[in-house]
Amino acid sequence: MHEHLPKKKQYFKAFTLIEILVAISIMAILFTIGIANFRGVQRSKSLDAVKNQIIGDLRQAQEYAQASFKPCTGELQSVEFSVTSENSYEVTVNCDDGAPNSSSVKAITLNTYTLSPNTGSVEFYPVAGGVSGSLTITISSSTTTETSTITINDAGEIF
Repeated sequence: MHEHLPKKKQYFKAFTLIEILVAISIMAILFTIGIANFRGVQRSKSLDAVKNQIIGDLRQAQEYAQASFKPCTGELQSVEFSVTSENSYEVTVNCDDGAPNSSSVKAITLNTYTLSPNTGSVEFYPVAGGVSGSLTITISSSTTTETSTITINDAGEIF
């Protein structure tokens, strides 16, 4: 005869609702922190890219002067890097072919960045002519409080 034995309860291994909610909450917090840090790094890298672009254009102006690059006839007088407004700058080649003659080589407008001072220039002279003076440019982001500085000293060093 069969005796009635109590049936064994079967237990299924699974996560409880509380455990799942805790795990999702932790992931949401980590995701939020990660996105905030990523945006900060992205803004910082964007400012660095603008600074590197301006430094590249300054070095190009120096190279034009040293190589006596001239898109005009006559004698090369200087290659000028000038901040033309709070968000733009220009590289100009100055020649003398009987009368002073300037030719713009590059004009750049920065959309979300401002340059200070909003006017100022430095001239690079051909061969061993040197530099007209020093200039310090501060780049500011209009979306954050971050700034970066570029300095051209009397010897023509850019840093």
